[in-house]
Amino acid sequence: MRKQLFVLMTLACLVVSPLMAQEGKFKALFLVKFSEYVEWPGGNSSMILGVAGDAEVLQAAQEYAIKKEGLQVKKITSPADAKSCSIVFLSKSELGSLGNYISTIGQSSTLLVIDGKDKVRQGADIGFYLEDNKLRYLINKSTIESKKMIPSSRLISLGTVI
Repeated sequence: MRKQLFVLMTLACLVVSPLMAQEGKFKALFLVKFSEYVEWPGGNSSMILGVAGDAEVLQAAQEYAIKKEGLQVKKITSPADAKSCSIVFLSKSELGSLGNYISTIGQSSTLLVIDGKDKVRQGADIGFYLEDNKLRYLINKSTIESKKMIPSSRLISLGTVI
């Protein structure tokens, strides 16, 4: 009985592990692609993606950005760091500071993306979540547009608008 339980648990881990191992890379790729699917008031020629709290997403985004002209990726450690960013990503460990990031960003044209969907209605623009072992995202279209950014129809069609 114990051996069967062990085999079952091992198989379950093998099924979930590939997705978990790739989740940070997928989030990073989405973040880089968001720079293409949102129109900023000043244009999209020179952008900064700030990543708070997730070293895997930071590293993967830096690797993707090498191939994308005009996109710089940097680690941010406080809401004040977000002021210079076009896109800010907050990992789950940073969500306790979400209110401070929202206050600091205010109505500036900064796309605020979070890891999780529960707090998108509290002022974040986009929130990642897993559903059926697939990475998905919620979009708060009204907050994006209130900051004078225009989400493309492609971005809207691939996410869930709230």
